[in-house]
Amino acid sequence: MIISFDTETTGVDITKDRPVQIALVQKSDPDRVLFNTFCNPLMEVEKGAVEVHGITPDKYEKAPDYMAAAWSLSLVLEQLSGAVIVSYNGSVFDLPLINNVLGKDIFSNLQSLDLYSVVMRYFPGFKSFKLPNVYKQLIGEDAPNAHNAVSDCINCLTVLDKICIKTGKTPFSLAEELREPKPLLIMPFSKHHKGKMMNEVPKGFAKWLLDQNVDKPMQADIRLSMEMIMDGSIHDLFREAA
Repeated sequence: MIISFDTETTGVDITKDRPVQIALVQKSDPDRVLFNTFCNPLMEVEKGAVEVHGITPDKYEKAPDYMAAAWSLSLVLEQLSGAVIVSYNGSVFDLPLINNVLGKDIFSNLQSLDLYSVVMRYFPGFKSFKLPNVYKQLIGEDAPNAHNAVSDCINCLTVLDKICIKTGKTPFSLAEELREPKPLLIMPFSKHHKGKMMNEVPKGFAKWLLDQNVDKPMQADIRLSMEMIMDGSIHDLFREAA
């Protein structure tokens, strides 16, 4: 079974922010919404977050509180053991945020497939790695209703279908391949270094990025790439490629 997961939140700090919407969609024909709820975060939603997802207090003030919503999600996930859970940057944001809310890992019985990692690894030439832009580059049209959790779940599944066609891989083989981190060839973000070959990224930036993410979830391919820049082994990789 393939399921897609997304949240909309009060902000971008997984240690203190909370969900305001949680959604889970099963891949089928048509895709089936397994779980979807607004939730009261019992805290103020940052202005920048509201500007992105448009979820205002009138949409969640009478909804279940965030703890009840997350607990209900965990009960659904218990029935889906072995499924592949597809997300976009979920391995470092959505999944750990929900785990932090509940104080336990509710996704441990699932195989994780983070499409952000997939796109950085297999489509390094993309100009932007944000989900709406990836959708546009792969599908050729604007992503419908972006930044609504249900819509983003469905958009992830659409992107996944296209990735599988282009790479000749299955969701299960992609999930398995991502278990082993690999260094990236091109730096996918950063104001000053985006688009550079990874062996051209300075050690100072690599150290800064690693220091910023000590004891924090980080995309495994990015972490490995920064570590290889620090110890110099990234240059051996490019010499071998040449």
